[in-house]
Amino acid sequence: MQLTDKVNTMTLDQRQKLVGLEIAKARQDTAIVAEKLDTTCGQLDVARAQLLEMTRQWREVQVTLGVKSDKAALAERDEQLDSLCASFASLEERQDASERKVGFLQEQLYYARYPSGGGSIPAAGDHLCGSGDTFQPKRPPPSPREHRANPRRANMPGNDSPYKFKPKFACG
Repeated sequence: MQLTDKVNTMTLDQRQKLVGLEIAKARQDTAIVAEKLDTTCGQLDVARAQLLEMTRQWREVQVTLGVKSDKAALAERDEQLDSLCASFASLEERQDASERKVGFLQEQLYYARYPSGGGSIPAAGDHLCGSGDTFQPKRPPPSPREHRANPRRANMPGNDSPYKFKPKFACG
């Protein structure tokens, strides 16, 4: 039995040495794997940081594009507003010209109804468009304005009421 005990002890010793070598080899392999894992984790952290930076830059690009498109839309609306202002200004000029024409026609009508003595009054066509036609308007029925105490003053251009407000569209 001693011989078997000796054989078992030697076998155990050999196996213990083999296991010790395997453990040392496993520790070495584990150190190598840990080193590779650390390198890979570092690379992964760098990749994550780059991805975050690219995402931030992408958002900045989107914001910049949004601002530029807003500026383009504002510029287009500004051009439209300028166009509208020009249209309103021309309409105001036409309205002023029409009001002057109406005032002149009212004055012609008044002087045709109530002549105040000798001077000749230019015909409506002569004043408005420069044609040589003579136009004598027909007398319309009397209006309520003509029944005032001083009708001449009420119908004269420039004698508008001080309370009358004529709004003007202002651009710019």
